[in-house]
Amino acid sequence: MGVNWLNPDSSSLINAGANFGPTTIGRAEYWRLFASIFLHAGIFHIALNLYALIGFGPMAESALGRWRFVFIFILSGVVGGLSSILANPITTSIGCSGANLGIIGALMLSSWLKRADLSVRLSRPQLLLLAIFLLYSLALGLGSTYIDNGAHLGGFITGILASLLLTDRQALSKAYFFSSAPAKALALTAVVPVLIAIDQKRIENNNDVKCCIEHMDAIALLKEKKYFHGIEKLDAAHSFKPGDASVLADRARALVEIGHFDKALKDINKVIEQHPKDRLAIMNKASIYHKMQKDDLAIAEMDKAIALEPKATGFMAMVNGFKNMFSTTAKQEDSTFYNNRAWFKLASGELESAVDDCNQAIKINRSSSTAYDTRSVAYYLLGKYQLADQDLVAAIRRNSKDGAFYYHRTLTLIALGKADDAKAALAKYRELDYKPEAWEPKVPANIN
Repeated sequence: MGVNWLNPDSSSLINAGANFGPTTIGRAEYWRLFASIFLHAGIFHIALNLYALIGFGPMAESALGRWRFVFIFILSGVVGGLSSILANPITTSIGCSGANLGIIGALMLSSWLKRADLSVRLSRPQLLLLAIFLLYSLALGLGSTYIDNGAHLGGFITGILASLLLTDRQALSKAYFFSSAPAKALALTAVVPVLIAIDQKRIENNNDVKCCIEHMDAIALLKEKKYFHGIEKLDAAHSFKPGDASVLADRARALVEIGHFDKALKDINKVIEQHPKDRLAIMNKASIYHKMQKDDLAIAEMDKAIALEPKATGFMAMVNGFKNMFSTTAKQEDSTFYNNRAWFKLASGELESAVDDCNQAIKINRSSSTAYDTRSVAYYLLGKYQLADQDLVAAIRRNSKDGAFYYHRTLTLIALGKADDAKAALAKYRELDYKPEAWEPKVPANIN
């Protein structure tokens, strides 16, 4: 589905099937409770959960029995998802950590009550160490937005209850398991509809949930370029949660599309007041200034955004470097800051400085087609037409669907005296419907 395999965003995870209160409960998409157990937020997340499952899984399966193991794993994952919604209705819950903790809880109880064979039973010191580790993880989760304590607690408690009911001495025989244990298992599953009903009450008249639903609808409308309807939805979301920075940021971008720059600037300033180090928000503010033809202010904002580039050292620098080696998203974001500043410098006539920024953008991300295009415009304005054409060929090779590239190549080919090639580029530009900005050079009227 094209989801980033290192650091996926919430909307991508929700589209892929993550557990999310407004959709799982609000829109009755209960299949997410099962699907989200097997989906993970990137390669590191699944590696961590698989490491835990490999560590405890074989012992738990031997202690509990294969079918009990599968039943407890799935039930703990589902109940963990419902518990996550109960704790925070608008959190995006994904992964098998709740299911894993259900298995660990079941193994701990069967070991504590000596219901498992000695060979697969945890010793008392092991149980104590594991309990301390789980308490530490719980405390760690209180201060982290990435650790879902609701899912972890729900899964762990489910595992304990399931083990209590399904691993008594009689249940260790297959005959007992396939006669009365299914009745106990069925009784355990009754907690699922009960939790669904509680979650439904939890999200009713919840302003956070209402804001989230309106926001999601707005994003869908904005993708279809239905800006006025999208802004209506964003206004509704804002009325439910006036301080939501993501709503304000999206409304600012939508307002720019309909030319309401002053209103957009007010919204993005509110975002920056809440998050003064939000580089993307500062870059969006710079883009608004550019639209208002205040490029000196736009460049100043981009200077601030670039100065906020994280400068990790030591171990974190090594970790970030490893991530960036595989993550195109991180490279694209860093490259975009320099490319945007270069574009604003072109609009204000700072041509040589714009070339320097383009060089930096390309150094960070050599696949950035827009950086080659921006540099080509700088070369064109400097009269270096051959270099401009080389950059445009590189840009089009990387992305042949951007009309800006063909518009700028039309200008360059005219300057190089290649009229026939210019006409072909012009036809392609018109097909892709690029709208040049007011400051950009214009294609001569006699070229058709």
